[in-house]
Amino acid sequence: MAILTEADGRPDDLKFDAVFVAAGYESRCRWVVEQTNIDSDRKYALTFGYLEVGDYQSNIDFFAGRDFIFRDGFATGLADELITSLSVTQNSIPRILIDISSMSRKMIANLLLTMDQVRRTRAIEIVVAYAASQYSSDYNPGPIREAAPIRREFAGWSSRPELPLGAVFGLGCEPGLVLGALQTLEPDKVWAFAPNGFDEAFGEESAKARAVFDRSESAWDSLWSRFLIQ
Repeated sequence: MAILTEADGRPDDLKFDAVFVAAGYESRCRWVVEQTNIDSDRKYALTFGYLEVGDYQSNIDFFAGRDFIFRDGFATGLADELITSLSVTQNSIPRILIDISSMSRKMIANLLLTMDQVRRTRAIEIVVAYAASQYSSDYNPGPIREAAPIRREFAGWSSRPELPLGAVFGLGCEPGLVLGALQTLEPDKVWAFAPNGFDEAFGEESAKARAVFDRSESAWDSLWSRFLIQ
């Protein structure tokens, strides 16, 4: 998928040929739609098939009241449906809005593959929206249920396995999660990106979670030299 142009900021034109949002348990999954005057004849609310707790029902009612079409966010076939619907658009380059605020990594991966299939038939413009969540309490991690490529289409290995392995990690407030991935992959060089939020409580929790990277004694001496925290 080749990117021809790229820009930041809210677009002036909020008319889209297709809109995708996630219908989950967080109220923020509908914030973008609530706060902006989005105009589209094809609006999809992707469901998880679980997470039917919290604000789930009010989110379903909200999107249903605004004529969103509900689709399984993990099913195949969405690309064919979208290609067919975009074939009647008057725009030479269809514009697609994707609100990733409450989407899981797997749902985003599915949409990426969908967009890749669509762009094979014509050029498309993609606008990505994200509403940040509000930190409310100490992080309480659940069990890791899967450790594998997010989709088999993204799996693979280097064509030059003799070269050193590099890895890019995003550090959050999950204690030990990145360290576990690091020990599994054993990369030669790592770039670890730390979040820089506006909530002091979240910053303190994140700092505690990555405290292991701040150690400078015994076995951690050799590990520290492999990290560049930006």
